[in-house]
Amino acid sequence: MDEVLQAQIIVTVVGRSQGITEDISLFVIVQSDHKETVQMLLARDNIDIDTRDRGNLGTLQLVARGGYEAIIWLLRARNDINIDAKDEDDQTSLLLAVKGRHEVIVQLLVERDDVDANTFDCEGRSGMSWAAQEAVVRLLLARDGIDTSVKDSKWC
Repeated sequence: MDEVLQAQIIVTVVGRSQGITEDISLFVIVQSDHKETVQMLLARDNIDIDTRDRGNLGTLQLVARGGYEAIIWLLRARNDINIDAKDEDDQTSLLLAVKGRHEVIVQLLVERDDVDANTFDCEGRSGMSWAAQEAVVRLLLARDGIDTSVKDSKWC
């Protein structure tokens, strides 16, 4: 039995035992940070790249929040992923990477032209507002179009 099938069986059994019925194979496997397994899974036609959990957290957001650098390389190059999708707290992958101080992931995301670097979360805070680490601030400032005059606008 191949590694991907084994992982999917484990995910299905564990998920069903916890009352989860949706297909969460990719979502769970990316958390292993095992690049080869994720590559094999992404090569399949029946994988929903934008799978979401109950908090509306997507696969890319999970990877950005967790700092899974090996996996972000695979996902960020895909055109079929919603790069600016928001979770229930209006957090995008970029905001989660900034908040987690995952410099490599922030760098890889801001290199994409379609990333909104000026988005706000439900607290009204932007990536610049969350960037508490000097290196992350430098990455955001290096992106064309970043608005340094943006102020926090509201709280949840």
